[in-house]
Amino acid sequence: MARMIPDHPSPGTQSRAELRVFDYLRDETGSQFTAFHHVAWLVPDARGAPRHGEADFVVAHPEFGALVLEVKGGGISYDADTGTWTSHGSDGPHRIKDPVEQARGSAFVLAEAVRRVS
Repeated sequence: MARMIPDHPSPGTQSRAELRVFDYLRDETGSQFTAFHHVAWLVPDARGAPRHGEADFVVAHPEFGALVLEVKGGGISYDADTGTWTSHGSDGPHRIKDPVEQARGSAFVLAEAVRRVS
C-alpha cells in the first residue's frame, strides 16, 4: 500500500477518474511508493512573470524515481492532422490541453525545484 499525500482526496475533487486513480495508487502499489495528489506549483517564466500549474499525481519511488500523471476522465482522442486533443465525457466532446505536455511541463518544473533544494 502506497503512502498517499494527502492521505485522502481533497473534498473538492470532483473527477471520478482522479478518485479511481487515487484509490488504485493507494491500494495496488507497494509500500515503497509515495503518491502526491494535486501538486500545485508556481515559478517565474523567462520574463519573471508568474507561471503556475498543477500535477494531478506525482508518484515517487526510491529506486525507480518519479512519475507525473495527468488524469483525464472519459475517453480522449488525438487528431494528428490538427494536433488537437479532445475529451469525450458525459458533457459531450470538448477540446482539452495536451495531457502529455501538461505532465511533461510539471515534471520539468518539479525536477528543477528538487535540483535547487538538493
